[in-house]
Amino acid sequence: TIRQTADDLQSPYTIETAFSVERQLPRNVTLSVSYIGARTLHVLRSRNINAPAPGTGARPFGNVGNIFQYESSGVFNQNQLIVNFNNRLGRRFSLFGNYVLNFAKGDTDGANTFPANQYDLSSEYGRSAIDVRHRFTLGGAINALPWGVRLNPFLIVTTGRPFNITTGRDTNGDALFTERPALATDFGKPGVVATPFGVFDPNPLPGEPIIPRNFGSGPSFFTINLRISR
Repeated sequence: TIRQTADDLQSPYTIETAFSVERQLPRNVTLSVSYIGARTLHVLRSRNINAPAPGTGARPFGNVGNIFQYESSGVFNQNQLIVNFNNRLGRRFSLFGNYVLNFAKGDTDGANTFPANQYDLSSEYGRSAIDVRHRFTLGGAINALPWGVRLNPFLIVTTGRPFNITTGRDTNGDALFTERPALATDFGKPGVVATPFGVFDPNPLPGEPIIPRNFGSGPSFFTINLRISR
């Protein structure tokens, strides 16, 4: 396998827009609401530019094996709504929290991301690997205990991270296992697989739309920490 960089390879760059409003509320509560929008161009990806061509099976650069090329042809878009608050109820007790609503999409997750079809990138735009929809944190400090004991509880709750669903087979001869199934329309078709994420056809017909990238969602996550100090 030959690895190379594209002649027009560029460094990714991000255009970001941010807007924030902060207010002082009664009872020593400070609340801020922010919007952050980001668009990244020339995101890195990999592609086998000597994969067998669909239909003919011919390799563009001849029988020299696979040519994995690093390219900067990807795009990434993200929109976030961020809410922060903190409250100091005197020297003995304080509370702070943060909530993030996140929408992140793109057609690559980095330099080592290969498409399902090396000759068609149109189906690659979908959820980004960092598209965690909701994230909430809550923490505080309690200083009102005897003997100078201080408590710092901290809570984190997030929804699941997306992940890619693939067939596990290399059916197009590109030496990669990135093929994604289609949503089944005929449940009686041989090979159809029923999963918690849908009923999939791992053998879609040519031209049949496949599922988007990062179609699956992992489990939600929460953690509770408590630090005790004196």
